[in-house]
Amino acid sequence: MKMFWFTVLLASSALAQEEDFGLEDSDPGEELGLEEAQAPAAPVYRRSTLLKGNMDMGVSVDTRHQRAQLGAPEDFFEAWRGLRLHLTHKTAPGRTWRVGARLRMWGSMDHPNEGGEIKSLLQTEITEMRYDYSLGQRLVLQLGLQKVDWSVTDGMGPSVMFAPRDLRFGPVGNPDDSSLPVEAVTARYTLSFRRDAHLELAFVPLHRPAELRLWGNDWGMVRPGQGGALPLGDIAWLIDPSVEEFWQNNLMYFTRPELKPADLSGALRLRGRYKGAELGIWGFYGFDTLPELRMDEDLIRVIGMVTTMGDAPLLETMTPETIATLERFQGKMMQARASGDPSILISSVFHRLAQIGAQARRSFGSVVVALESAWTPKFLGGRVLFDPAMKPLPGLATLHTALQVEYQSPPGLIAVLGISDFWVADVPKQPLMILDAGLTARDGSLERPFAASSAHLISVNLMTKMRFKERFDVLLLGVVHPFAGDWLAMPSLAWLLDGERSKVAVSAEIFGGPEDSLFGMFSHNDRVTLNYKQVY
Repeated sequence: MKMFWFTVLLASSALAQEEDFGLEDSDPGEELGLEEAQAPAAPVYRRSTLLKGNMDMGVSVDTRHQRAQLGAPEDFFEAWRGLRLHLTHKTAPGRTWRVGARLRMWGSMDHPNEGGEIKSLLQTEITEMRYDYSLGQRLVLQLGLQKVDWSVTDGMGPSVMFAPRDLRFGPVGNPDDSSLPVEAVTARYTLSFRRDAHLELAFVPLHRPAELRLWGNDWGMVRPGQGGALPLGDIAWLIDPSVEEFWQNNLMYFTRPELKPADLSGALRLRGRYKGAELGIWGFYGFDTLPELRMDEDLIRVIGMVTTMGDAPLLETMTPETIATLERFQGKMMQARASGDPSILISSVFHRLAQIGAQARRSFGSVVVALESAWTPKFLGGRVLFDPAMKPLPGLATLHTALQVEYQSPPGLIAVLGISDFWVADVPKQPLMILDAGLTARDGSLERPFAASSAHLISVNLMTKMRFKERFDVLLLGVVHPFAGDWLAMPSLAWLLDGERSKVAVSAEIFGGPEDSLFGMFSHNDRVTLNYKQVY
């Protein structure tokens, strides 16, 4: 599940590729160094306030309906509207406030043959509240709620340490909505202006997990053919819709990290230029993306009793064993209430993660090549992945590498090819969730590429954007897993009504592949969307 949503967002983030990422070449003999150079002259200060905003609305229709057997019905029809505002206020030289907010309304209707229930959601969120402060000409601080993304490849880069994903509404919509801000302190110290050499620090005192839905709509992690299953059975029907959003989030972080040294996260990067290439090395110490859910055995038994009891007479279910279980559970519940700490019954554990990474990017005329890699070594604890039954497998060494080649001929053509490999070493005869999806033979053996002792999730990402007659944008976007044979295609056609200020677009998401593959198992999510966007 973790890697499914990671791969989906490789595609969704590519929707944001509308700016030129070309780099200015340096002198051939220039080397990365720390020599002193004269700082650029300070610009003339002008106090200013700038307010920007955009609004979008859209509707989508499910084109491949799958009737629910155990889980929640699919969203046959969805509609949404979003309003985003961003204020930039320059108060003094080197001092700037940046504040962003978002209002999002979402509604859906189940298929008429399954009741046609209407659901709705209203969200108001602060997306940025950051204060930029320059201490002289070399040191810049950024304090507050912000997005921290050091990646040099678009959407698939392993250098995205502090940008938790918002996976509640699928890949359609504004690309800025695909990631969430965190409370952070970032600093950049310029070592050399001439060589563009910087030392950067990111400090996050409170870890923020990804936001996602487990059930209740098409983009929930539970499919229509399954119940709202965790390690405890189908619990979706137990939760009242008025608190469903709260419960779904808390199933991912019942015990979030606290403001104490054991829960702090940080990263350090050195970057600069060498012979026209932008280079960087970094280290990260923080938390893995998704947690391990831990539950008390008596809680699992009690919920299992409730979810499986059905129409059976109550007296038939009251055996000596169940009575003893209920008594133990009642005692633990009273203890949790008295202490105000539910973690003795249920908790989510975010495992620590230490990584070392390197990145490079260079332009060759109209072509930009970017490469980055992140190593999670075993001697620093490794990382925690899961088997197909959600059993945690700790201490695994991984290497995540991404290569991107981009060709730009604006505004007529932009083409991007990206290849990402998430490699887990030394896991012989141990199937991994998502990485080995679609690679298990009928006899239970693993048909892994390259070597049977290691797992790979290789993704090929393609994006082509073309403009015709300065009025129409065609976007062809796709993600393919070549070894599993599954894919996701996201074509769209936009009509520019007023340049870049307003447009109407029709798009689609189409899943394909074997039923047990990563994208093939979500083939019921095929849909067509009509969207309108206005920039103010």
